[in-house]
Amino acid sequence: QKALDAAAACNGTVLVPPGLYLCGELRMAAGVCITGFPVWSYRDNRGAVLRLQDPAATCLLNLTGAYGAAVQGLCLEAGELEADRPVHGILVDKPDYGREEDALRIDGCRVAQFTGDGIRLERVWCFSVRHSQCYGNGGCGLRVRGWDGFVLDNWFSGNRMAGFGAYDENASNTLTGNRIEWNRQGGIVIHGGSHYNITGNYIDRSGRSGIALLP
Repeated sequence: QKALDAAAACNGTVLVPPGLYLCGELRMAAGVCITGFPVWSYRDNRGAVLRLQDPAATCLLNLTGAYGAAVQGLCLEAGELEADRPVHGILVDKPDYGREEDALRIDGCRVAQFTGDGIRLERVWCFSVRHSQCYGNGGCGLRVRGWDGFVLDNWFSGNRMAGFGAYDENASNTLTGNRIEWNRQGGIVIHGGSHYNITGNYIDRSGRSGIALLP
């Protein structure tokens, strides 16, 4: 956290060398990048691994208010969490949409085994999630409340809810070239959305519909 705070003072980047790092909830500021090395397999974390060790945390990486921030090449994993409380891997939880685009970028990350969503973006406006894997989470792989998102070339696999889920207001999101498989409550589940571009995704072994577009 001290490294992220120091980077916030100069719009800097925190480099995480390969290894396992035990940590509590980390908060990022605007204009900061945290980057590791994008090395992981389908089932295992490798490279730079952050493991959540705080039982009181709501997430591992909190990007609320971190406009223009970037997360690259990290493996995020849950430690021992209470099964009945949702704890997310990456979280944006804004009270309103505000006046500025979030412009968040999540690239080349693996987010696995959290009791909540792998990535949860609440009231987000402009974001991209690319080349990442959300695996075995208790909620959705990626859950979005907002719009103007680009979700490209990811794996959303083995999550208890949807691979991609949008249950509140949502619109103008692009989903292209994702592999979405083994999610118990559906592959892509969108409630009340509009203006989507859903192209070239591979959806397999969904517990419910592969794509559900609901009122």
